Amino acid sequence: MRGTHHGTSGHDDARAIAWFRTELEQLATLDAETITKVLDAAHTDHTTVLSIIADCLDEAYEFDAQADEASTTGDDDHAQFCRQESAAWRATVTVLRIADARQRGDHDAVRSRNIA
Repeated sequence: MRGTHHGTSGHDDARAIAWFRTELEQLATLDAETITKVLDAAHTDHTTVLSIIADCLDEAYEFDAQADEASTTGDDDHAQFCRQESAAWRATVTVLRIADARQRGDHDAVRSRNIA
């Protein structure tokens, strides 16, 4: 029985990693190398994940500032673009945090977001 449960867990982990990879690729904020690095590093190096999350937040904040500036100057199209980019970076942070929590075994955090 224990072996069967472990096998299912491995399958679930592989399915979850595939889901995280797909989500990150669709967001198109991180390059393929960074996605691979963060998904691999999530198993053993929490600081790498935190560093990438911090970089993503920096990008989001930068796009927020650009959106505010564009709104001030009346460039509504650029402001909208910057807000969309900021939202994509923030969504990336969410996916990375969920992936990191799952890899660290924080199943409560994962369940609260309904991730397989």
